Amino acid sequence: MKIQRKSMMLLGIAAACVLIVSLILYFGDRSNPAGLRGHEAAENASGRPLVQIGSLYITEADLARYKEHMQFTSETPADDTTLVKELAIDQLMLHLADEQGLTATREEGIREAERMRKTLQEQPAEVQAQHAAFIDELKVSEEAYWEDYAAPFYQKQLSKANLVSALVAKQKEDGRDVIATGHALRKKLLEAALKDGTVKVLDPDMQW
Repeated sequence: MKIQRKSMMLLGIAAACVLIVSLILYFGDRSNPAGLRGHEAAENASGRPLVQIGSLYITEADLARYKEHMQFTSETPADDTTLVKELAIDQLMLHLADEQGLTATREEGIREAERMRKTLQEQPAEVQAQHAAFIDELKVSEEAYWEDYAAPFYQKQLSKANLVSALVAKQKEDGRDVIATGHALRKKLLEAALKDGTVKVLDPDMQW
């Protein structure tokens, strides 16, 4: 029983780490995100653009922030090309969800954040302390974290979940023998986006 409790605690800490990494990545430049700027402005403010998804650019600064905080979630960090590809797929899914009218609402993000906050309060003290330490790293109050950081993050997560549900349903309607989910689905989305030009790799050193 003690071993099971310890495992649950470690899983809870890992989940908290993943959340914080994602929040820092998405909100690292909250005052003027690169996704709302043109190519030149993005380069001046956030480093050289590496990949373009629609009007959004993933830059060297985004990659650097992601790598800096990967230490919390991975003992063996992936290479730059793999990391950028992961970021590109996440942003592509948000882009496609928006195009298809599947973006979750702000209110849905708030409700999900409130649900997760209650879930966190039910976790062992060690997990709650670890999560509190991550909030301290962001240098914001707990209330600001849940309202300004967690709610938008969960809004994005729900948007991606909506997209996946719609794509899986479409595959079933089409009578597919093999339903692509998880990693396979993400790979298919990226391949299609590269082919139709939705995603453009701007760094010549990155071979996908």
